[in-house]
Amino acid sequence: MADPRPANRARPPALRIALVSALVGAAAALLQLGERQAPGFAPTALEAPGYEALTVDMRYRVALFAWDLARRSGVSDVAAPSEWEEAAIADYERLALRAHPDTAACHRLGLIYAGRGYLRQAREMLTRAVAQDEGAGEVYWALLLVYSEEAIRARDVPRLRASLLRQPNWLAYRSLADLARRVQLPSLAEVYDRQARREVDRFGLCIGLLALGGAAVVGLSVVSLLIAAVRALFSRGRHSAPWAPTLPPVRWIEVLEVAALAAFCNALGQAARASVGATPGSAEDLALRALHAVLALGPPLLLVIVRAERGWLPWPRALGLTSQGLGRHLFEALVGLGAVLATSVLLRDLLSAGLQTLAPGPGLGALGAQALRSAGGAGALMEFGLLVLLAPVAEELIFRGFIFRALLDELRPLAAAGLSAVLFAAAHLAWEPQSCAPLLAVGLASAYLYRHSRSLLPCILLHAAYNAAILAAGYALRM
Repeated sequence: MADPRPANRARPPALRIALVSALVGAAAALLQLGERQAPGFAPTALEAPGYEALTVDMRYRVALFAWDLARRSGVSDVAAPSEWEEAAIADYERLALRAHPDTAACHRLGLIYAGRGYLRQAREMLTRAVAQDEGAGEVYWALLLVYSEEAIRARDVPRLRASLLRQPNWLAYRSLADLARRVQLPSLAEVYDRQARREVDRFGLCIGLLALGGAAVVGLSVVSLLIAAVRALFSRGRHSAPWAPTLPPVRWIEVLEVAALAAFCNALGQAARASVGATPGSAEDLALRALHAVLALGPPLLLVIVRAERGWLPWPRALGLTSQGLGRHLFEALVGLGAVLATSVLLRDLLSAGLQTLAPGPGLGALGAQALRSAGGAGALMEFGLLVLLAPVAEELIFRGFIFRALLDELRPLAAAGLSAVLFAAAHLAWEPQSCAPLLAVGLASAYLYRHSRSLLPCILLHAAYNAAILAAGYALRM
């Protein structure tokens, strides 16, 4: 039977190669231009602490919550401070006393030492912090005054309070309570102490729920992966039926055109955001991020749809937007999530260490870093819509529905999956180099799921779950 798809019309390859080269070159130039035009805004260590300090923050606050919960439950043999708290403080000290001190760790240690009555050591740590974090000098001035032996004048109290509130809430309430005690207001100090305990309780409850939910998802994904492995073992020797043609004939240059256009559009969006330089979390910043998403995903997705429409199937079916049952797709997505977890662990030390050296930054990558900087509210809802709903659908249509499917006609399945995963990770490399290893894992798992299920729905579910997990981790650290 003749292939119902029309033959692809030959076009001069030299012109198209030149177009791809121009798009890649323009993307690189736009990224460099965006870096030069980016405003000199640099958040203080109190507004954007480093990843290491944030992880110690989490351990320290969990230790406070566990000790407070045990104390209120009537456990008699709970010593204060607990071993967990001491271990977290030791990590703070390691970060604060190294050759290049972590400013956020110095700040935390100053408050911890002050709470234990070590005022001289507290002032030393706060002085070390202000020497490296001049943008928050007003905050450190207030802290040094609160924990000094100088008298505090009544007219300075409103200014001190406003400065102390620029800290994270769980530390601000503790400092405000100490300020109230300094100015002989014990009832107000008790109010701030209660607010500090409430913050600790809220954080502990959130972490507990996230831990339970994460353990359940990880357990289900690992069990699903084991079930899939057993099925594959017993079905060894069976070969799946050849994949019926869905896309029109796609040439190499067309795949490169889509990848180059995606890189150019993303760089254009980044350059536009950098040139404006809106305050993170502002309405202007939200609008720019939405524009960036539309620019980065819209044109390459439109090009993919136009090329898929040249075939004999409607573009949704040609690209894999078909369903074989929601339950089956959920199981397949859990299998993929388990594979991503396992592969990420194997690739992390191999790839991430070198990338961290070339481009150091938060281990959470761009999604987690954006969650840490977000002001919450409308920004959080928009991030959820863009990163958990829009991006997985658009990126899977581009990288699996078109690029991987087209590569399957030219390469062996493993080579096609590997190349499409490399292109997928490379598309995020400009602003998320630390997440290269898990993104490669997501690309490989999604390619396998697409070929196994003949549907993009499990790939979309896997991609959405990955983005949601990264955002949840970022918000938990930010809280």
